[in-house]
Amino acid sequence: MATPTAPRFVQTNIDPADDLIPITKSDTLDVFGNAKQNDTGLGGRGPWPSCRGILCGTAGTATVKMATGAKRASIPLHAGFNPIRVHQVWNTGGAADLWAIPD
Repeated sequence: MATPTAPRFVQTNIDPADDLIPITKSDTLDVFGNAKQNDTGLGGRGPWPSCRGILCGTAGTATVKMATGAKRASIPLHAGFNPIRVHQVWNTGGAADLWAIPD
């Protein structure tokens, strides 16, 4: 009889957050407050450091750079947990009180 093994830990978006980082909406900083990286590397498509989700206090729209490097304008963020991997949140849109959930 085979010896059972413990399941391997795999982090998902529903795992509890270890920390929350306030997001400053900015055209020059990423969600962790770092200076924006050069968009010319890897054909302008990441991978860039990203969060595994956003907590949004005030619902609204936001313009973001996804973890893939794709820019998405005016995406709707609802109040609460938004399971999207984002590298940057531009200084536009009405979504406010944003928090990054780091990996």
